[in-house]
Amino acid sequence: MTQEALKMVLPLLEDCVNSYRLKYERPAFDKAIAAIKQALAQPEPCDMGDICIGCSPRNADGSCPSSQRTWVGLTYEEKSEMWEISRAALPRYATYATLIEANLKEKNT
Repeated sequence: MTQEALKMVLPLLEDCVNSYRLKYERPAFDKAIAAIKQALAQPEPCDMGDICIGCSPRNADGSCPSSQRTWVGLTYEEKSEMWEISRAALPRYATYATLIEANLKEKNT
């Protein structure tokens, strides 16, 4: 369950325990509430799986630092080659920009 779902369920369970006279069910509700509170106290698991580098410390937004990739740019040769290709096209700059965008997207996804 996600942290958001647990945050939604917790007050409902607490309300059930406080609103109804639970004799036999009370221990089960208390156990569930304690488990949810314990789960909420833990950081969400990393989505990187086996390649995670430990997730400690986490980024300010709570995400795993290993989920951020290093930006890969274009070399001078790649830019020059794209410029030569775009010189034959009209409009020249729009074609050059499209080529750069496509190559950067390919390298960084």
